[in-house]
Amino acid sequence: MSEQKFPVGIETFSEIREKGYVYVDKTEFIHRLVTNGKYYFLSRPRRFGKSLLLSTLEAFFEGRRELFRGLSIDSYDHDWKRHPVFHLNFVNADASSVEGLAASIDAHLVRWENEYGKDASETAFPQRFYGVIRRAAEKSGRQVVILVDEYDKPLFSAFDDDRLDKAFRNILKPLFGTLKAADRYISFAFLTGVTRFSRLSIFSDLNNLNDISTSSNYAAICGISQEELEKECSEGIAGLAESNGISYGQALSQLKENYDGYHFARKSPDLYNPYSVCVALQDHEIKDYWFATGTPTFLLTALYDRRESLDRLFNSEIDESSLAEVESYTSNPAALLFQTGYLTIKGYDPETGDLRLGIPNKEVERGLFRGLLPVFAGCDRGESDGLIRDITNDIKNGDVDSFLSR
Repeated sequence: MSEQKFPVGIETFSEIREKGYVYVDKTEFIHRLVTNGKYYFLSRPRRFGKSLLLSTLEAFFEGRRELFRGLSIDSYDHDWKRHPVFHLNFVNADASSVEGLAASIDAHLVRWENEYGKDASETAFPQRFYGVIRRAAEKSGRQVVILVDEYDKPLFSAFDDDRLDKAFRNILKPLFGTLKAADRYISFAFLTGVTRFSRLSIFSDLNNLNDISTSSNYAAICGISQEELEKECSEGIAGLAESNGISYGQALSQLKENYDGYHFARKSPDLYNPYSVCVALQDHEIKDYWFATGTPTFLLTALYDRRESLDRLFNSEIDESSLAEVESYTSNPAALLFQTGYLTIKGYDPETGDLRLGIPNKEVERGLFRGLLPVFAGCDRGESDGLIRDITNDIKNGDVDSFLSR
């Protein structure tokens, strides 16, 4: 049986390295980022490795070279000197109210002010943020690093409340605008989220923000490629095979069929969902782990009134530029589904410049059929339970034609 330890639910780079969990080496991308630019934005679906990526960046800029021994970046000539790092994490922010979000931001600022000091004249969030950035740079003699995790978490929480949505935007926009004002004190900044809402104009002041979400150079910065899977997880694959009485090759095939198939750029390797792979190899069982971690309520609500045709929505052709930003929750459902991981790039037409989107793998297909498609099929909400049962039976029987005829 496998003795490999898989970091299920662990998103701290130092803990993974110090406690011997499997780590898929993404530090070549870290080297590329810090060498070639300063301000970055990355959109990836939930539980796809964004928090671990930021934790890795944090350890790098804290100069913790011992954690990187044997990894790709260790071979490069970086100075490995410690920088002040401001890690603003919205993953667990209280987004139920303006007061809750404000308290979450205030907690970060208070912690930093305790370390770097506070000016009594700084009262608003942007002033306080600018103040700690400036003082940290002056105190340390080094420019600071800004890491923002899941900037859009509050916005998803407020998607069906226009008043709260507007209030959150009024808090976040000037806060992020601080980065441009404090540019001379900043060495590097990296922001992540599930999607990028153009109508919010949250990043309008950061006109030099490099969105690498659909860049071929960074397509594999999150997720697991086939090569990485077979190189880093061989013992886990063997354990999955042994526990289920199948061959190593059959275990690989089942993993690929259920969790592979993501492409976030025109030129991209096939990528596995890292969360589902880690849980499957830990539990020695193929199940729908990623889809089960959260009900896509915002998708159900946002798309219910549209009820796009199945063929049009789940076999979309879309201009590449329209994948980068979503005007609202309902204006561009195909792009929203792409950014949230329910659709992926399946092909490219060089004549029209359009990308063809489709469902990435069986895990997502099953989840969509059971959770989202009753909405798109046009049934009333009261009818959905019965339709879900019918669809589930169709899936079990392999009768997709029956489903599509509903």
